[in-house]
Amino acid sequence: MSTREKILVAAAALALLYGIYEVGVRPLFTHRSHSAKALTVSSQGSGGTGLSGFISQAVSQARTVKPGASDVYIIHNRNIGWKRDPFISAEFMAGAGNREGGAAAGGKARGEGSTKALTYSGYVAMGGIKFAVINGREYEEGDTLKDGRYVLRHIYPSKVVLTDGAAVITVKLKESEDGVNR
Repeated sequence: MSTREKILVAAAALALLYGIYEVGVRPLFTHRSHSAKALTVSSQGSGGTGLSGFISQAVSQARTVKPGASDVYIIHNRNIGWKRDPFISAEFMAGAGNREGGAAAGGKARGEGSTKALTYSGYVAMGGIKFAVINGREYEEGDTLKDGRYVLRHIYPSKVVLTDGAAVITVKLKESEDGVNR
């Protein structure tokens, strides 16, 4: 065994011994484990007993926590389009940039029936979250459609805005003959 391997084995053995002490030996001398102490303190502080007190305290603390600056930044910028999206395949991006040739990666000319297969048939808003029903499936803003070619950027009650990496596409709400979407 080389010196490097001996050092790594010794460090792992020390970590193992510390873990055994922290989990197994130390609670024997304190007569109470850390989790039991935390549960007792939390249930006494909330006025409840056991698990229900712990849950009510956790819920009340979650309501008072405010998001940090980085969390606010991420939430605010989650729907902004990226210049180079790492989740879009290279083949798709190569086809999206092929406007002069008239054919995209899928073999169709751009604009010829590319959005005819998309049907925006429903809109649902729950709180601050909006869902669009496109081709019978529910999507949120920022989701990639099932075919993988389009990303849903914005949802409005009368239309949705999609992007395919290069172009912005608007699909209007399709209403049934009687005016009720089903």
